[in-house]
Amino acid sequence: MSVSTKAAELFGKGYNCAQSTLAAFSGELGLDENTAFKIASGFGAGLGYRGEMCGAVVGAYMAIGIKYGFTMPEEKEKKDETYQLIGEFINEFKKRNKSIICKELINYDTSDPDQLRTAREKNVFREKCPKYVRDAAEIVEKIFTAGD
Repeated sequence: MSVSTKAAELFGKGYNCAQSTLAAFSGELGLDENTAFKIASGFGAGLGYRGEMCGAVVGAYMAIGIKYGFTMPEEKEKKDETYQLIGEFINEFKKRNKSIICKELINYDTSDPDQLRTAREKNVFREKCPKYVRDAAEIVEKIFTAGD
């Protein structure tokens, strides 16, 4: 099963977009899946129903950081590499979806209780978000493959 398929399946089971994206890579990253779910649990729906950065994007950033990130402030080369890979991710995700902002992607501002309710009633999350989760996972998978 591809990582993007696994991410979409996790989302279909009810995990949020950030959880689904990060957890799909957990095995490859040496991260316990339940830990991945916990780490990413507050980032769905545009950072906890704020409508800001898409949770699938945040999950992808976390996966990239775990694989390529730096641990010491003086690791400038690793920091630069990580930021470059994040930039590549952003460019590709925007190329596919025009934005990395949740409220722009789903056309509802989830920080507004009325719009959130309407989005839920219209099944916006189930109709639109699986694509964003798949796209995020596919892009990260390509980044990881290119880096190996």
